[in-house]
Amino acid sequence: LLTVQREAFEKELAAVQSGKNPEGKLARFNPYLDENGLLRVGGRLQNSDMDAERKHPILLPSTHPVVMLLIKRVHERSLHAGTEQTLTDLRQRFWVLKDRVTVAAPFERIGIDFAGPVYIKMKSKQEPHVGDIVLVSEDDVPTHMWPMARVIEVYPGSDGVVRTVKVKTLKGTYHR
Repeated sequence: LLTVQREAFEKELAAVQSGKNPEGKLARFNPYLDENGLLRVGGRLQNSDMDAERKHPILLPSTHPVVMLLIKRVHERSLHAGTEQTLTDLRQRFWVLKDRVTVAAPFERIGIDFAGPVYIKMKSKQEPHVGDIVLVSEDDVPTHMWPMARVIEVYPGSDGVVRTVKVKTLKGTYHR
């Protein structure tokens, strides 16, 4: 954890070591160095009856890989409880900056389709050929129930464009 803090809070550590309150992201935490050289949250809780680790949790950055592993470990130890429980358990000993963003990254593993189904329409229709597999549309049947058929004959119109086909389904042969 010392290495993580040195990498993330270099300027802040120097300020605290020189007896000054650091500027920037740690200023509001009134940090101090404990006997092990770790930056901890300071403040008025020193007068409370809680144990020292709870009163003054260790300050950690949110984006360091070691912190991510720590969050994952706490999450697994809380039996994959959820964001609030993971944060509660984590804050017993550590204070992760921007922890709400770190723990609850949006759409990390799930997503919601707000657009609905996407339909693709070709600019030019492709003519059916003998052997093609097609869906036979029926007005009184939902689309997911339309039968599949194989094109067995094509009948082009006077302009050369296929207007009618003969298809074979499981139930018989039809002209469409």
